[in-house]
Amino acid sequence: MKKISLNVFKNGADHVLTFSYDDGKINDIRLAELFLKYNCKGTFNLNSSNIGKDGYISKEQVKKLSDSGMEIAVHAVTHPWLETLPDSVVFAEIFNDRIALEEMTGKVINGMAYPFGTFSDKVKSIAKSAGIDYARTTKSDFTMIPSDFLEWATTCHHKNLGAFIDKFDAVKWRGYIIYVWGHSYEFNTEEDWQTFEDNIKFFTNKPDYWYATNGEIYEYVTAQRSLKFSADLTKVYNPSAISVYIKVDDVKKEILPGLNIL
Repeated sequence: MKKISLNVFKNGADHVLTFSYDDGKINDIRLAELFLKYNCKGTFNLNSSNIGKDGYISKEQVKKLSDSGMEIAVHAVTHPWLETLPDSVVFAEIFNDRIALEEMTGKVINGMAYPFGTFSDKVKSIAKSAGIDYARTTKSDFTMIPSDFLEWATTCHHKNLGAFIDKFDAVKWRGYIIYVWGHSYEFNTEEDWQTFEDNIKFFTNKPDYWYATNGEIYEYVTAQRSLKFSADLTKVYNPSAISVYIKVDDVKKEILPGLNIL
């Protein structure tokens, strides 16, 4: 019997690094430029009612972020405490934010970060009915892959990234998501920006890393989890449209769409 493991990312990478930033303040532009400088990707969670206001990014900048390879995701129209609202208002906050952001980007948007990081079972259910496939919380949890993408925990806030790096063990963290979140307005000084850039450098330009948006990770893991194995583990069918990787007897193997022989 073959030994099968899903503990591997796109192109056979052992690690994945992703960022998630909220609220759409103007500093998001500088942050995205920093990500691009180091070939990283981020997800920017936006409140559509604030787009174009003083101190916030414009519709044109939203489109530019999206076209540059960054992901645009929902953060509710007005950034409310969703769990305190009537069901119909929760739906409207999420669904109408999707509509507005999809109009700005020309893309399908299926991701979200909960305002204030808070949620309830009701909010999760409504988010799903509004077309949301994954939603980020502000909880920290050093798990490999979330069992529930509508309760996606992070590795750390960016202010704690340096402390995480100090204890980082590349071997131990194989197969884990390094997931950093925050707000770009929290970079108050040039020293803050430089510290964050130095921390990003620690993880970049490494051949065994995948630098992805939140949505790309969701898409990849969903495809990986959809694999259908024969009873004797000699064949696997990939019903998705993308290649995924697995380990077969500890050897990485690309699984193309369709039937594959192991």
